[in-house]
Amino acid sequence: MHIQSSILCTVPVTILENIAFEVTVLDALGPPSDLVSLLLTCKYVYGCLSFDNCRALYARIFRCKFDHRAAFRRMGSRATYSSNLAKQLRVYSLALQRIRRSDIQSEYLVDDLWTAFIMCTENDGKNEAQLERAGLSSLLDNLVRTRLWEDREHSNGWPAESTLNALAIWLIWFTIDYDKLVTQSPEQRKELMDLIRPYVLTALRYPSFHAPDNHFDFPLNRALQDEFPYTLMTPHGFYPLYRQPDNFCLTPLSVPSTLPLNREHAIQLGRTYVSLTQADIIEANSHKSVKLLERGEWDWRSQLSEDDGKLEDDGVWRKGLRGKSALWDNDWHRLTCCTDPWNVPELKGVVYTYGTLDGLWQGRLLMPEVNQYFALVTSTKFPTSFSEQNPRLTTVPVYMRLREHHCINPEMPTLPGGSRDGFDDGVRNAWFPSISMRETGGFVRIEDEANNVVSQYETYVEGRPNSHDEETCLACQQQRLDDEEDSVDDALGPDTNVDELIDNIMGPSDQSDDDDDEEDDDGMSDDCSESVVEYMMHTCNGIQDIIVTGETLPRHGQAWHHFRFYGRVRKWDGLIAIVRVPAQIPELGTFIFRGYIVANQNFVGSWRAWTNNINAIPLEGPFVMSKIYAGKLFDPYALALVEHQLITVSPESGLITDVQTFTPADAAQEDFTAHNVVDLRAATVLPGLVDVHVHFFLHPYSEVSWEDQLTKEVSDLGTEGAGDADIHLRRCMSGPNPLIPGPRYFCANRAIVVTGSYGPKSHLFLNQEGIEGITGAEAADGEVEYYRFRSRVADVSTRTAASDITTFNKKELIALTETAKSLGVKVAAHAAHWHSRGTNGILDSVGVHSIEHGYDMVVDDDDASIDASLDAHAGTVWVPTLAAYYTMGKGQGGRTAVWERAQKTFQRAVARGMENIACGGDTGVFAHGDNALEMQLMVQLGADWRKVLRWGTLGGWECIRGLAWEGPGGAVRLAHVAKLQEDVRRVGDNDVPFGAVRRGFAADIVATSGDLETNFEAAVDKAAIVFVMKGGRVYKHEGRELV
Repeated sequence: MHIQSSILCTVPVTILENIAFEVTVLDALGPPSDLVSLLLTCKYVYGCLSFDNCRALYARIFRCKFDHRAAFRRMGSRATYSSNLAKQLRVYSLALQRIRRSDIQSEYLVDDLWTAFIMCTENDGKNEAQLERAGLSSLLDNLVRTRLWEDREHSNGWPAESTLNALAIWLIWFTIDYDKLVTQSPEQRKELMDLIRPYVLTALRYPSFHAPDNHFDFPLNRALQDEFPYTLMTPHGFYPLYRQPDNFCLTPLSVPSTLPLNREHAIQLGRTYVSLTQADIIEANSHKSVKLLERGEWDWRSQLSEDDGKLEDDGVWRKGLRGKSALWDNDWHRLTCCTDPWNVPELKGVVYTYGTLDGLWQGRLLMPEVNQYFALVTSTKFPTSFSEQNPRLTTVPVYMRLREHHCINPEMPTLPGGSRDGFDDGVRNAWFPSISMRETGGFVRIEDEANNVVSQYETYVEGRPNSHDEETCLACQQQRLDDEEDSVDDALGPDTNVDELIDNIMGPSDQSDDDDDEEDDDGMSDDCSESVVEYMMHTCNGIQDIIVTGETLPRHGQAWHHFRFYGRVRKWDGLIAIVRVPAQIPELGTFIFRGYIVANQNFVGSWRAWTNNINAIPLEGPFVMSKIYAGKLFDPYALALVEHQLITVSPESGLITDVQTFTPADAAQEDFTAHNVVDLRAATVLPGLVDVHVHFFLHPYSEVSWEDQLTKEVSDLGTEGAGDADIHLRRCMSGPNPLIPGPRYFCANRAIVVTGSYGPKSHLFLNQEGIEGITGAEAADGEVEYYRFRSRVADVSTRTAASDITTFNKKELIALTETAKSLGVKVAAHAAHWHSRGTNGILDSVGVHSIEHGYDMVVDDDDASIDASLDAHAGTVWVPTLAAYYTMGKGQGGRTAVWERAQKTFQRAVARGMENIACGGDTGVFAHGDNALEMQLMVQLGADWRKVLRWGTLGGWECIRGLAWEGPGGAVRLAHVAKLQEDVRRVGDNDVPFGAVRRGFAADIVATSGDLETNFEAAVDKAAIVFVMKGGRVYKHEGRELV
């Protein structure tokens, strides 16, 4: 009788497997090391749970710890067999353990980097977490800085083109993010770029394409294997993209102060020709040429709906998949199937996603100094003078507005160009022959007179099906014939060879097939009882050829010159060639851009100058671009960017009359050149921005102190010393045809203060209020007479002046707020605190609608009274005025302490979940026009940009709107806004709703050329604002002021 050595031996095997699984996944990160203790319990347990006997368990562990959906999509069901997943778990675990040791001399280093590379291309969120836990970034940084240039003596001093180097630089790209870039010192970043620079700049020595770019049709003729240009091909076709320019850390272009501020300013100066402005450079800096990879989430799949989840799990590649690995599917098929230009594998996936090039692209090219470049590429030995300055590089912004067109079967695509001798397919003309091209009405007609071919291409529109018809498509017809032949095979039985039967009937054939089919050992017998037939099914969409056309947008052309573009996509590997031709100045030269779409988001490659001789070495350099995903509308109610919105406005009422979703097919029918249509598809649309705390007549304190502005420059000031000037200014800016173009202006007029509590103050006459009658505010005193003496006390006792002393007492505040309520106006209280020491504070008064400043508010105290007070006054809006403290705190001694307190207060408020905030910078303290600084600082201090944008739009209106919009009555009024009754002609300029792009709201709309999601600060900067509308009237369009 067998004696059980452990109580676990009595547990059924299936339960034992579940126990082992739960033990292993307690810590999701790292190899399944917790399983070791269980395996060592006894021989019986070890035998039940061993790798060879229980592969289903290890497959479960793999699926829990690592991403697996990409392998299913790319390699089919075999990738999901338990035996394969179990083996992959072993490979991954061993590689992660060795990576964690950070041994850059390990004999397994190349194998481990291969494993990491595969994990990165299959990453949906789990793999990157495992690699980060293993310390891959640290290993790579040490490896590149230590070994990238080793053994150069074998290649005349040039850095080696090796698998190790290729994988190392690839993986740096995979693992880099903006946070890591920020933490690098300038010296570290420079060292890294110096090491990679030879691969980037010397395209002749380190070619970056899977096959030479002079070829278009594949497979190549076998005769070329022994002839030129085979000798120019890269020996590392598996990893060509590592040589692409990684210039994501290029220094921003400098903005000379001598340039005009914007296009309108340039025109005022008489510069109607192509010339730069400061706004042009700021826009170029605001867009990241390279979009780094987004970080995945471990549990991303659980966040999807049931239907979306099924689409992720069925193993079918399609556009719109949510998993991060789907971005790399095209690259994967290119890297694995485009290695032999003399063969095209049958099982080949999609290498280019149609529609990708359609849209607005922005990036940069690096142009080397001509003489230095040719000295470099013709040098046998690596130049000792090679550096950041040799060859010297010029950074040039690049803009392309591209349209993609498809040749749909049975239309005949345009033939390749070139000499047609097998060596040149016309890359200098984007693989086109000499043609005439006409684009109109959603089609491109190409006439090739030399070959007597006329081709028609359809313009791609996202969401609109093309003209593909299965009845006329020749490929579909052939597929039906193949299916019918398969049906005959099935009907006759598996032992009948239809071809042989036909041969016997028709007579002997001149050809014989001596090849015998051999059954491959797929190693899957433990998972399936039958041999596996691999296949890849492509749904026919009729697309035979893809070309692009385009141009620079007018505003970009006016800054960086006007160009037109035409190009083609190479079907074999997805290589793109685009020719850029100057539209006005031929001397600028023709460039040919060749590259790949990497990770479905970056267009990366090399540009070359046009030459007459195909065999000539051209001037060449790297470029990188990414698409500007535009046509979005920010919804402050949903805190989201909404795509494909059509906004209709009424210039008469000044209201938005309709907002509806349009399809790409609808857009294709729209005439965007019509005089009453504004095309903002290349921008992000926002409600008009609201600054709730402005002093129009003040100018920056850095220029003139507040006291001097009030006492010496009263005629130029706002209401702080200028009486009722703001009321008169508002009249000039109001109405459908204002005398002065400007925003909706809500006037506070003169501030109400207690005598002695507000300057300016005389240091000579202590009892005197103000200076020469100028007080800067309106005094209103109540019962507490001692406040009249505060100015004198402050000059005598610093301690007293620095103390927290309330100005208005509670009775005065009640009287003030009740009076304001009876007049239908709101009260904005200027205070440093929610509570003053020893008093109940401002929040205990009734009727205060906003707290301005509040840099010392108590928002993180555990005192229950604080929470109760804040909850009781949840309707009170806080306006932090961070921008004022920031600008005053720069280099001004003691005031810096106030800025430090303001930062901490705001961060604590955000952490506490405070939402009732509005953007007001105390503008005037700093330069007018820089109002966006308040929002920029909020995001810098950790606030969600979506919330900040709401605080700066809809939240601003909710803060300053009249009392008629508050309470139950206001809610009813707001609910009826869509009836379009809030016509400015009926209610006035300042009583219309604004701050959101919705039916019935004021048509106050702005648009930015920046990317709110990746660079919020640049996107809301005034230089990025390309469109401004107020009340249905356009004041700025395409970056040019129209008034």
